[in-house]
Amino acid sequence: MGDSCDRTVFNRCCDGLYCVLSSIGTGTCQKCLPGGHFCFRNSECCSENCAWYFFCK
Repeated sequence: MGDSCDRTVFNRCCDGLYCVLSSIGTGTCQKCLPGGHFCFRNSECCSENCAWYFFCK
């Protein structure tokens, strides 16, 4: 957790961690995605609510 990432296949987070981007191509690995971040599944979000438009609530 806290390692740098860019949400590409070249610089990914370890299993169970998600890349929280602070700007395009720059982020850190965290346990879950905070509100307002792009998501695919509810389990990725800290709120466990990935809205239909693919952003954590």
